[in-house]
Amino acid sequence: MVCSVFLIILVSSCNNPEQINKNSNKPDINAPFLFNMQHFFTQSENLMSFPFWFLQSEVAKSKLFRITRNMYHSSLNASSGSGREAPELREVRDYFFNRGGKIDSVRIDFYYDRQKISEVSFCYSGESDQYGYYRSVQKTVRMPDTGGLTYSELPFVLLDRKGESRKHLSFKDETKGLVFHYMLNEKDFGPLSVDSVLSPGPNDLVILGTPFKPHKQYQVKNKVHERNVQLYSYQNNGDMLHSFTRNEYPFDITRTIQYDKKGNCTGYIDSTFSGKTFLTATQSKFTFNSRNLPAKLERLNKHQQGAHHIVSIEKYTYEYYQDQP
Repeated sequence: MVCSVFLIILVSSCNNPEQINKNSNKPDINAPFLFNMQHFFTQSENLMSFPFWFLQSEVAKSKLFRITRNMYHSSLNASSGSGREAPELREVRDYFFNRGGKIDSVRIDFYYDRQKISEVSFCYSGESDQYGYYRSVQKTVRMPDTGGLTYSELPFVLLDRKGESRKHLSFKDETKGLVFHYMLNEKDFGPLSVDSVLSPGPNDLVILGTPFKPHKQYQVKNKVHERNVQLYSYQNNGDMLHSFTRNEYPFDITRTIQYDKKGNCTGYIDSTFSGKTFLTATQSKFTFNSRNLPAKLERLNKHQQGAHHIVSIEKYTYEYYQDQP
């Protein structure tokens, strides 16, 4: 399905729905967080023309030159400590920033069986427009002599602008044939306005809101019937994400961002429902370094049968401008 390139892919397991509801309360205060949670840990990370992954003010305040993100698969049993001796490295992303906190480039390395199988980098030049879109993105792909993933097999999307008005933006990835329509103003969010302004095809993705702050995304069948719907909810009507819910019939998949009492992001929960019946969940929790920057993320499957499994781990390291010559 075309939409699977962009829409969120959530991992599922089991948890207590009462605990999920308890953790979903919105705090009164939201502290700035390095990661933009409506774009980080989602397939929006592969939308390379809109590099919204980090909060620019936090990058600049911390004087970050580089963030290295190591992603591992794990089969460790968290209850007994049994399982694979060491998590297996699957992907490394290096993000580079200028002194103002804007992203300069990103390099992604893919690994399989502890060997690098592909490398791709994206370099940004010039300034983004008012919506955060970069027209000029230089792509470089490298593969080992033994072969690896080609660019067409990779999940990344680079967009060309195809239309613009006061009401909308339209983009297309010519390589993958993906079309993204953004309806910018709330007064135009109705189905008749969407059809008359955008005329979306059945595989086009319609996003109500701006590229940075989407409120709803979906695909249209027979002009008015929505499918693959995803809804976003924000803290106190601001820019910080509270939750989003994706319909994947017969299931509803919800991600709830967790905050402590001071409004600091501590992680998130992915939960799956059938109707109003809770089915499964995966807990993702941050630990932080001495500078209060994320150092590690663990995703934990919690089974009602008692076994808890760490399904993946991410580790973050930082280089700072004061450390550069």
